[in-house]
Amino acid sequence: MLVGTTNANPAEQNVAGIGLLAGNSISVTDDGGAPIQLNRKSSDGSIAIFRRDGSSKGNIGTNGGDLYIAGTTHGLKFDSIDASTMYIRPINNSGSNVTGQIDLGQSGNVFRDAYVSGGVYFAPHSYPANYLDDYEEGTFTATLAGSSSNPNTACTDTGAYYTKIGRQVTVFINFINVDTTGASGVVTVTGLPFTSLASSGDAYVGGNVAWYNRFGINDGTDTVALSVGQNSTVIAFQVSDKNAIWTEMFHTAGSGAYFRCSTTYLTAS
Repeated sequence: MLVGTTNANPAEQNVAGIGLLAGNSISVTDDGGAPIQLNRKSSDGSIAIFRRDGSSKGNIGTNGGDLYIAGTTHGLKFDSIDASTMYIRPINNSGSNVTGQIDLGQSGNVFRDAYVSGGVYFAPHSYPANYLDDYEEGTFTATLAGSSSNPNTACTDTGAYYTKIGRQVTVFINFINVDTTGASGVVTVTGLPFTSLASSGDAYVGGNVAWYNRFGINDGTDTVALSVGQNSTVIAFQVSDKNAIWTEMFHTAGSGAYFRCSTTYLTAS
């Protein structure tokens, strides 16, 4: 039976009209409007039920006045508190909210990229303790310097790496076979990619110093430590001879210098 058309399959042929087809299917095209409208009065619940061989496989309906799409056990509900606060909620198959029951993807069947303009909350969803709003990876230029004078030729590591997770920054720096001639005074590394936290009296200590040469350090007997002071982009270094008093680390300038270090510090944001 055809309504408003002489075409036997208006949806397939892209012409306006309704066709009740001999194969027990409906073919509908509306020109400029919604070809199917479904309405349920008086109560929430299923508006459309989908079956396979007579068994229900899912439904589309409303719960609390909001639209949901569900399979046999779980689904998603499109919810809004106001025009600026909207949610996609996990639900059961009747549209009621559930928590901690649905995964997004699975091992071997993962999504590719996720794009968000805000952050991610981790259970139990407290702010700011369980809120991650920043993750970055990149390179920066670290410079080997001296408190009295810098090397005659700039000693830089243009491939120094950083990873920033929230307020925590970890850097990896490597000076390979550089010439520190002309450098004198206390050894520092400048150019950290983010300024450290400016809390009064704090110094952020932690990290590793390895593979060093021409810095007045005795291998096997000296202990080397580093720190990033408050409101700073500079790493300072200290040395303890056989666990004695800590002193600043000084340059022993010359060619063939090697220096590798890493550290983790906090930023204000």
